[in-house]
Amino acid sequence: MALWNELYSELEDFDECGGGYYHRENDLIEQLEERIKKLQNSSAEEKVRRGLLEEVMPFIISSNAGFDDQLYELAEATCSSDEDWRNLA
Repeated sequence: MALWNELYSELEDFDECGGGYYHRENDLIEQLEERIKKLQNSSAEEKVRRGLLEEVMPFIISSNAGFDDQLYELAEATCSSDEDWRNLA
C-alpha cells in the first residue's frame, strides 16, 4: 500500500486537471507499471488488495487522469479470487 500512497497525490493532481506535463506523465506510467508488476508477483493480503482497489476505482470512474490503461491493469492485478473479480465487475 505504501507504494500506492506515493503515487496517489500525483494522480489526484492529474485527475483534477485532466492531465499534466508529458515528462511527468511518462514517469507516472513507469511507476504505475512497476507497482502493477510488484502486485502481480506478491501475495498481498485480501484486505490490502481490496483497499487498493477502493482507492483506484474513483480514478477509473472519472477517467480524467490520463492513465486509464494502467489503472485498469492495476485494478485487475488486485484480483486473486473469483470473489475479487465479481467485486471488480
